[in-house]
This record gives sequence, structure tokens and C-alpha cells, in this order.
Amino acid sequence: MSIITNVEKHNPWIVTLTIGDAPFTTWKPGQFVLFSVREGEAWAPEHVYTISSAPEEGEVRITVKAAGPSSTRLQHAVPGMEVRVRGPMGHFCKDADHQPRLTLIAGGIGITPFLSLLRHMMRAGTKSQIVLLWANNTANDIIHREELAAIAETIGARILHILWKDEETVNACPCDDGQTCRSGLLNAATLKEHADLEHAEVYLCGPPEMHRMTLEIIRSLGTDPARIHTEIMNPAPTPKAPATKPAGG
Repeated sequence: MSIITNVEKHNPWIVTLTIGDAPFTTWKPGQFVLFSVREGEAWAPEHVYTISSAPEEGEVRITVKAAGPSSTRLQHAVPGMEVRVRGPMGHFCKDADHQPRLTLIAGGIGITPFLSLLRHMMRAGTKSQIVLLWANNTANDIIHREELAAIAETIGARILHILWKDEETVNACPCDDGQTCRSGLLNAATLKEHADLEHAEVYLCGPPEMHRMTLEIIRSLGTDPARIHTEIMNPAPTPKAPATKPAGG
């Protein structure tokens, strides 16, 4: 059994939880855990959450957006909460840190594997050419903006925020911290202008509809399928499991 040791509330719908006494000490950027909260004498069904911290940081953190009953309840998590964690699992960003060119495309909370990857690559002193395109509804959805600016400055990455519901904020954005804002959808014109789809390894992570539409655009622009790596941020619990009584944690 593990416990929540720290809670960082970014806004009313996104929270980062630090997991103490996790059953593992090493992981790769892009990996996830199966996570369950203790509810009285039982464990809630397991849900998938991506690790957002870098392996070098020495602590396991997950960043959760309210999208269903379980993730909404986690917005009110407190230190000391008992949880069960299984992992790490997955291989979404496998070998990404060894690629000379990376285009990272995130939709909403799909930023989490890239937070882990960018934090890792900064600490590793990467020389890779990196472009991050992050699509959100509004500027209030952007978390870790100052940290991302510091990472971009350190490793020379380019970051573009696409805010399709927030034209007023985009127009007021000073864009003086290594990040750029623009309004509208993440469409073919934006990808052609800002993403390196011809030479880079392309990593795409976002909710189902954004994932589907963006993947279609990437393919239509002639990107080599062998260089496209994708993961869907599905709010549904995976896998579904009945609540079970704790067995000594």
C-alpha cells in the first residue's frame, strides 16, 4: 500500500498527486500506473494515470484532470490518503529521448507523458530538436507554464499553445518566455507551419476525438507512419474491476 504525500492543485479541475512508498523506483517517460483509492474497507476500481514526473526526480507523481467520477474525486485528495499502485507499464515514449528530432503534440491532459519526457531530457542535457504543440480550451488549462518556459530555454525547445476558446487571452499573451500562443483549432495549417512532420519522430497524445482528428491530419500531410507514435487519453476506467477488500495493503 502507498499513500499520497503531497497535493498540488493547479486549478479547479487539474491536480498533481505525489505517491509515497510506491512499489517501484524506476520508470521510463510515458509510462503509466494502475491506481486505486481506498474507500473504507474496499478498494475502488483501478484507473490508468500517466506518471508526470521524471525518473531522475526520485518521486512518483501523477497529474489528473477531472473527466469522470474517479478523477473528479481525486481533485479533493489530501495527504495521507491510502492508495494502491501497480506499475510502471506501457512504452509510449520508448526511445524518444534518443531521437535527434521530436515533435510532441498534446491535447489537454495528454501533456502528462511529455511533462515526464521533457523533465527527463532537460536533466539529461539533451541536444535533440524539440517542438511541443499543446492544444487546450483556454489559457487556464495550461499548467506548469513557468517550468515549461525554463525547460524550453535550457534545451532550446519550441512550445506553441493552441487555445481554441480563448482568443482574448491569446491576443494579450506577451509571448516573451519562449512560448507562443495562437487561437483556433490544431489544424493542418498550424501543423504545417510549426511541427516538424517531415524529419522528426512524432508523438501524439490526447482525448479520443482530438487524437482521431489530429492523427488524420498528420497522415494526410504525408508523415511516415513508422515515425508516428500515439496514445489516447481515455477518461473511462481501464481496466474495470470490482471493488475488493484490502489484503494487508
